Amino acid sequence: MEEAAAETLDVALAAFLAALGVATQRFALYPKAHPLVARLGEGLQASASAAFERRGGAGLTVALAGRTLLVDDELVRTRSPHVQELADRIRGRNLAVVEILPGVTGQELCALCMALAEEGLPGNPSLDTPRDSRNVRFYPMEFDRVTMDAREESSREGSGPATLWLDLARSALGVEGSEDEEEEDPRIEDPSQVARAMGASLGDTLRARKLLSDLRRLVSGLAESADSPEAQEAGARLHALLEELEKPDLERLLRSSRSPGESERLIREASQSLGADAVLRLLRAAVPERSEGISPSLARALSKLAVHARAGAPGLGGAVDEVVREAFSQLLGGKRVEDPSPVRYAAVLDGLAHEARPEGTGRFRDRPTAAWIRTLQMAVEVGSWGPVVSEAVSGLLEEGEMERLIQILREAPSSNEVTIRLEKQIIRPEAILDLAPLDRVPNGVLEALVRGMGEAAIDPLLDALARTHSRSTRRSMLAALEGLGEPAALRALQRLDDPNWYVIRNRLALGRQVTTIPADLDLDPYLRHEDHRVRVEALSLALQVPERRVQALSEAVHDPDPRVVTRALRALPTTFPGELPDSLLPALEGLLSPGRSTEVRVLAMGALGSSSSPRAMELLVEQVTRRGLFGLRRLRRSSPPVLEGLRILASRWGKDPAVESLLRKAQRSSNESIRQSATLPSRS
Repeated sequence: MEEAAAETLDVALAAFLAALGVATQRFALYPKAHPLVARLGEGLQASASAAFERRGGAGLTVALAGRTLLVDDELVRTRSPHVQELADRIRGRNLAVVEILPGVTGQELCALCMALAEEGLPGNPSLDTPRDSRNVRFYPMEFDRVTMDAREESSREGSGPATLWLDLARSALGVEGSEDEEEEDPRIEDPSQVARAMGASLGDTLRARKLLSDLRRLVSGLAESADSPEAQEAGARLHALLEELEKPDLERLLRSSRSPGESERLIREASQSLGADAVLRLLRAAVPERSEGISPSLARALSKLAVHARAGAPGLGGAVDEVVREAFSQLLGGKRVEDPSPVRYAAVLDGLAHEARPEGTGRFRDRPTAAWIRTLQMAVEVGSWGPVVSEAVSGLLEEGEMERLIQILREAPSSNEVTIRLEKQIIRPEAILDLAPLDRVPNGVLEALVRGMGEAAIDPLLDALARTHSRSTRRSMLAALEGLGEPAALRALQRLDDPNWYVIRNRLALGRQVTTIPADLDLDPYLRHEDHRVRVEALSLALQVPERRVQALSEAVHDPDPRVVTRALRALPTTFPGELPDSLLPALEGLLSPGRSTEVRVLAMGALGSSSSPRAMELLVEQVTRRGLFGLRRLRRSSPPVLEGLRILASRWGKDPAVESLLRKAQRSSNESIRQSATLPSRS
């Protein structure tokens, strides 16, 4: 059966996978500027275009089952060493799935291959999606249960609202169901935790579609049994969930739909069972051009009326339901719904902003997050600040709602009194330190804090960077420090005294932004540090000091860790673009021994090509030939080091009589790769 699957693999797709394997292998052996990799992007893009054209524009997912590739969930066995190389690289980087979307560019495919070609670090082998790549995504081996089995899903059809809520919450949290209620995950009953988990899951397209499907079934279930106590309880939870879910996350969830009309059907059903505030959030996220047909004041009025109606205000429930359904039917029909009394409503808001803190509703009275947010929003609308507003801001800070506060601040008028007071209350150094324990920095929060604090944010960022254990948070803070430029780099180099290797490594990496290395900076302790990652970053800084370059590279090529050696060899052509110092030749000679890896030998030979020394030529000749009978030199078999040596000899010493004779022998070889590498330079 496996062989049959291999036979049905599309020819264009097989060629594309093989091209990826070849490109990955070449990026592992050659530097980016090397002729053998410089034009790989064009070929990869052409191969990808052919494959996607045959697939009708559908995306491509490449996964692993052991050492075997799964392409679009089909098991693929192949004898192609290039496809197997691709599988081994994916497995070596601890990836579960590599997703490639139509429209992928050659540059993105090269970034994919370069990322797979890099050797993983001990204890941290998994990759992140390459930066600025929209059409290539990496999924690490983290989720045990991304989608529900189709039979299990079908068995849920016809379930009550409580069960449908459990389905949605479990999908968001990534937990299995339990028949024992005491063993059920307690987070399932907390809409705020479900909302946060849902937002963190939307990067996975399959999981987002599963969440949207569960949401749609829950809304339908509520519409069918709206008057039951079970539906009212599930509806209260869904209201709280939609209030907690951020607008960008809600937009991503609704955009994951396969059908363009699915979102509008969801909103029509929601208008029969949910309050105006929840339906309006769905409408604005799904079809924003339709939501523009309702005036802002009326939108706020409908939202507040719906809240009071759910709280049990006498006489409001039926009236609000009727208004909501009529308004959203007009909106979805393309009509505009006008505000009957915006001036009067503004006066109501002004009074509410100075009243006592509003209580939460339903069973979530002990979590007044939504009430605090409404209080602050009303204060911004009327430009009025008071003790109740200050208390609401403090409560939101304690609940970790900094992202909501930043969003409100960003949307508020700059001259508003509330805006000025809010900025003073939340833009402070402690706010940056509070981000360190988080697994993910909320969208826009760190940028707003750094923008408001300027260079005063440097030390808090360095402190938070040293404390965080989250890779995502660490990346965000490093990016913020890099954005602050040379002042942050100089401060990082002043604070290298830390016992943790990763703190030193990160600060050395930041220091590379300085234009001139401080004269009092002693790099020797870091060039000899016990951790190779620190030594690599220290080497990069030492290469910026002209008088330290030769010594630093001489020591680095003798480093016991091959990653340091590789970093030094890759730096040689750019460090000495004109002429390689003769003092480095003995060190390079030691790297050409057969005991060294192929990558190290190829890089060392490339460095010899920057030298005009006769000894460099002799070393290259020795690498491409061997002694035969009677001491005659004979060409070695084709291999990456032999091909690299012939290429360098042809381009650098092609007119030397001894080398010219050797190249002519190579041009008569039966091996095409040897003939191409030994091409003589054209004579003028």
